[in-house]
Parts: sequence; structure tokens; C-alpha cells
Amino acid sequence: MATPSSRVMHPDAEPCDRRAWLAGVLRFALALLAPLVAAAPAVATWSVVAVDPETREVGAAGASCILGSQVIAEIVPGRGAAVAQAFTNPEAGPRLRAALAAGQSAAAAISGVTSRWFDSFVGAPLSNLRQYGAAALLSPEAPANFTGRWTISWSGARRAPGVSVQGNSLRGPQVVDQALEAFQADGRGCQPTLADRLIAGLAAGAAAGGDRRCAPELSALSAFLFVAGPEDAPGHSRLQLVRNRPGEPPWTPWREIQNAMRPQPGTAGENPVRLLEAAYEAWLVDSGSAPRCAPR
Repeated sequence: MATPSSRVMHPDAEPCDRRAWLAGVLRFALALLAPLVAAAPAVATWSVVAVDPETREVGAAGASCILGSQVIAEIVPGRGAAVAQAFTNPEAGPRLRAALAAGQSAAAAISGVTSRWFDSFVGAPLSNLRQYGAAALLSPEAPANFTGRWTISWSGARRAPGVSVQGNSLRGPQVVDQALEAFQADGRGCQPTLADRLIAGLAAGAAAGGDRRCAPELSALSAFLFVAGPEDAPGHSRLQLVRNRPGEPPWTPWREIQNAMRPQPGTAGENPVRLLEAAYEAWLVDSGSAPRCAPR
């Protein structure tokens, strides 16, 4: 990578020379920071955030080839839900939560965490490393998402009234496309709940390949499903399910490199999204809820 010139800038230097010098300084600073960025876990994942204006439920579901993918979710009962993923900014999640709690729209909440004053380094927009999705009951017809230009390919997002689907480091656009299609699908002679739709979208994304760093039969190493009703207390959603691949060791930088270079094989029975589906079915029985309404 190029380093900044050692030439001292004269006060009368041409603006273009000054810009080139500043650009060199920026590249040098980012080069120094690169090892720190690489050492942090990148929550490369696909996720679904949604709201139901009729029941006023809000929720999120997601999966990743890193354990602990549930940390990307921000659930604000009676207000909305959001996710902060890719090379995450640890301050973004709390800010999204506060914005939704204050009654901001999904677009306004995301705008707050992607602005230069909130997420930049010596002028470089670090928001280009991030990915966000949000849906708010204030304006359920207008969910929002953001995918930074520097996120790992394939990365992108789709949205429709009440729902936003986003992902990075995926096997292709089919992951988010099929997740959205499954979320929107009608039930087989029944009316899907918000939780039904979220788990259906997540499962469709897994079937389409999921996170490309994982073996295809696994699609991810962790998965979660959160849904809150309007009367739930913050941090105490009525439905909170998390499943990991059995026996998966904790995250380390070396483990991340291993997964990227040679995904560890597994079995379909170890797929955390399938395990999450089974846990959801059990939760429906234990809570006395109606059976799951699967999409057509």
C-alpha cells in the first residue's frame, strides 16, 4: 500500500497537491489500523427484521458463520427492530435502539449511524464497512437498510412493507431474495404470525446457501429468533431463541482464517437454522400457541 509523501507541504501548494497529500496520510493511517480491524470478528451474516402493524409485534432473525450472531439484533418492544452487522461498530447498536425507542423512522435511525460525524476516521467513512437493516411501527410501510461499499461480497439487501432482509459474505443474492419471498408467502390454509414469517425467511436463506464461509450443509454456525409484543419490557422479548452448531469452539482470529480458507464440514443435523426451527416448534407447544403456519 502506498505511504504518504515525506515532502513538507508549502502553504501556497496547489489544492490538488494538498488533497493528494491528505489522501496519502489517510491511506497510511488505515494501513496502521488494518491489523486491528482484521482481528475483530466480522459478523458476516444474513438477517430479517420486521414489524406487524396489526399485532404490533416486532422481531428479528439472523444467522452467521460466527458464534453469537444474536448480538447484531436490537429489539425495541412497541417501536421496531434493527440489526447492525458486517464489521460492526459497537456503538451503532445502542444508537439504533435509542433512535427507535425515541420514535424515529427506520430511515432516520440508520441515517444516524451512517453519518460521517458518527462513524469516520480522519475523514474516511467507516460506515462503508457496515450493514444495517431496520423496521419501525411508526412507518411500517417504509423499512430501511444500508450496505457499505466495503462489505464482503456477496452483500446486499431487499425490502418490502414491514420487512428488510440483508446479508453480506453470502453465496449470492438468492439468499436474500428467497428469504424475502418466504417471509411474504401466504400460509397453507392459515395466517402466519410474525415469528412464523421470520423463521421461514431465515430457513429459506439457509436453503439458498447462507454464509459462504460455512460448508453448504451448515450454512451458518449460529442462528437466532427474537420477537417482542407491545407489552414486553425492553430486553425481555417473549420469544428469544438462539442455537449454535453443537460443539463449535469459541471464535478466534485463527478460526476465522480457517473457515475462510477451508470451511469445516458438518451434517445437516448440525445446521443451526434447522436446530432453531426445531426449537421454535417446541416453543409453540410449550407456550400453548397455535401450530406453526408454514408458507406455501
